[in-house]
Amino acid sequence: MGGALLVEFAGRDGRRKTFDFAELKIGGLRADLAAAFSVRIGHAGTLNTLTSANNAWYALKRFVDFLSGLRQPPAVVEQLTASHLRGFRLYRLRTCGEVALMAEMRRVCRVLAELPADRLNAATRAQLQAAQVSTGATGHEGVAGYSDAVFTEIMRAARSDVAAIRDRIRAGEALLARARSGQLDAGERDRAAGLLELAATGEVPMLRWPGTDNPHAHDRIRHAGRLFLTSADLAPLIVLGIGLSGRNGETIKELPVQYELLDGRAVHLRAVKRRRGAGHWYADVVWEIGAPSRQLHTPGGFYLLLLELTARSRAFSRSATVWSVWLGGSVRQGLEGGGHLDPFAATLSRDLGLSRWARGHGLTEDGKPLSLTANRIKTTVERRRTFAVGGHLPSAVRTNTQDVLFASYLAGDPTVRDWADDLVGEAITDAEQTARDAHRRALDAGGGHVAVVGDAGPDSTATGFAACVDTTDGPFNTGPCRASFLACFACRNALVTAEHLPALLDLQTEVERRWDTTPSRRWWQRYGQAWLAITEDVLPRFTPDEIEAARQAAKPSASALLELLEGLHDTE
Repeated sequence: MGGALLVEFAGRDGRRKTFDFAELKIGGLRADLAAAFSVRIGHAGTLNTLTSANNAWYALKRFVDFLSGLRQPPAVVEQLTASHLRGFRLYRLRTCGEVALMAEMRRVCRVLAELPADRLNAATRAQLQAAQVSTGATGHEGVAGYSDAVFTEIMRAARSDVAAIRDRIRAGEALLARARSGQLDAGERDRAAGLLELAATGEVPMLRWPGTDNPHAHDRIRHAGRLFLTSADLAPLIVLGIGLSGRNGETIKELPVQYELLDGRAVHLRAVKRRRGAGHWYADVVWEIGAPSRQLHTPGGFYLLLLELTARSRAFSRSATVWSVWLGGSVRQGLEGGGHLDPFAATLSRDLGLSRWARGHGLTEDGKPLSLTANRIKTTVERRRTFAVGGHLPSAVRTNTQDVLFASYLAGDPTVRDWADDLVGEAITDAEQTARDAHRRALDAGGGHVAVVGDAGPDSTATGFAACVDTTDGPFNTGPCRASFLACFACRNALVTAEHLPALLDLQTEVERRWDTTPSRRWWQRYGQAWLAITEDVLPRFTPDEIEAARQAAKPSASALLELLEGLHDTE
């Protein structure tokens, strides 16, 4: 970080940027937020690419812009409160959707979480932690893949185009070889004209329309395409690469030139694996080559073909990756004006026109022109691989952890959801039925259901979520009751009044939130009895107006109490 509130970013993708925190509208926040941001983009942070750093930067700027518009904006970080975070969330909901907002809140909270703990009050730190957990647990589930029939058509179109690209460049190379050896027949001399100069210099002449001085751009591109890839070739090559390898588009766009041949059967290379955090930026990949006739059906065969197709252009571009294309201009212009270059060096988000390419092949989905994205192609590959191994995620994992495989690629696919419902539905039903049976047995042992009354009376004793009419005569042990507060829901001595309703609604919300982070059987064992008592025994005894009033009056505290109860239980 420089002396003028400048934070220098040097990404693992080779891209750099300087972030100027003097742009933030609240001067008292700049230095502290710059220090926190520098941690997020540093070696130990997880913002390793320019795209991720930019996303965090703009989210942070929007947060400070919001704060600056308040009647009493915080002047220093010590004045940041949980209310500021909640207010920002409501403010952003006006202009963006829930999924985008969760991602934005996570970016802001992760920067704020790098502030020294003693600079923020306890409530703010708790809000930061809750925001990070909740957004991570309930964020974007990924996108649906394509049906097998649509995927087959996509791959067929991609193979057809790549085969045509291969044949075109190989034909140019063969003609060039004959021209160099002087073995051209009369009919080939005109077609070979200019190839020797094109191969030697990489320069593509500015061809003109016959009899005019007007440039003929299409003829120029066709001439370059005799020996080099052009921009129109990128879409089918990227589609085929993702479809064969199952790797995401970013990895395919940064394939290295260096590789090792393994017994002529496979290639070994180090692929870039983004979003894995510091120290895990690369992944060793071994791809099958297969027979020459299967070159367009195996990832290793595709990789070697790509090396072949770009070799001549790479001699001019000096690209560090396998990619190099001719994009107009001249060799001397390089990255700025065209010539031969790595099309993804400046940005990985280069528009490839995938949907336009798909429309050119007449590809459709549900009778409509196909919207083609790299993510949906990868999701389809992951789904097909998972189905092939019977749904066993450890066997299906190739490019991600099991959690990422499911959350980012499988969970959003409706075919996977339907299939998974058939597999796990019976298990969840069994777990729920076991909990209901246990609840009935507990009620029998405890003497009956929780009683709902208007007034617990002066002789009752307050417990965590109800009142007790006799703490010395419980069904769970002799003498003073030592059972968990959650056991009150199966005790004859427990009484619930309207005063307990806010705490019970808070408890219901908390145990339902834990469903997403607790294995289903354990959830039913720990919380099922209490949840059933609240939802089936207690709440039906109150009117909707009473429940809504209690919900407004609820003060979240169940989380801390449950942590205490489970901590005591774990030490027994």
